[in-house]
Amino acid sequence: MGWDAIRAEALLHEIPNPSPLNAMMDPSSSSTASASAPAPAASTYSSDSGGPAAALSAAVATASRRFQHLLDRSTPHVGRRWLGLAGGVLVYALRAWFVGGYYIVTYALGIYLLNLLIAFLSPQVDPELAEVLGEGPALPTRSSDEFRPFVRRLPEFKFWLSIVKVGACL
Repeated sequence: MGWDAIRAEALLHEIPNPSPLNAMMDPSSSSTASASAPAPAASTYSSDSGGPAAALSAAVATASRRFQHLLDRSTPHVGRRWLGLAGGVLVYALRAWFVGGYYIVTYALGIYLLNLLIAFLSPQVDPELAEVLGEGPALPTRSSDEFRPFVRRLPEFKFWLSIVKVGACL
């Protein structure tokens, strides 16, 4: 009898703390003895759940799916997303101004936002560095060369999402 079977039987019979050693030595825990045993009373945990840890894991998974659904629905609404973010930044600035604090946190936040902005404005591959190393696309020098559009190191949606995550932590 494996540990999973012992745990399932313990949940079924409401044994408070099953031990694999005790279950192997106890003849009443065999599969023939449990078939003739009377039906147990309903326990606080169903036999298919793993207790509070499984319930918490299921709740986190549900919240994560709902958050991802909201992100997926907000993706095409660029102007509304940035307008909402501007409102949140305004609320934070007013709170920092009227409370008269949060200056160190705001300074660190400003440095992080500046780092995000630099990554947003930078190209994914630096053309000068790519030419020196001899890898990556080069800038077109003739009219017959293919035009390659500007690809950002940090896409717009990830830039926005990073700022929103920081704001949610404050």
